Amino acid sequence: MNSSSSVLFTCPCCGEKTLSELGVYEMCPICLWEDDPTQSVDPEYEGGANGRSLIEARRQWLIQKQSR
Repeated sequence: MNSSSSVLFTCPCCGEKTLSELGVYEMCPICLWEDDPTQSVDPEYEGGANGRSLIEARRQWLIQKQSR
């Protein structure tokens, strides 16, 4: 994470502002999604850095968040 920049970008999975840059495979500290640019462009793509699709990861994140 670039500490000289105070601007944070939204995680494509959990929606929290945690990423210092988009599309550079940075890991979200909240939901542990790795920001894979391929999966951001094609959220149905299963594979890449995360193994499961962004759509599935969002669904699972919402279920986990609601069960807390």
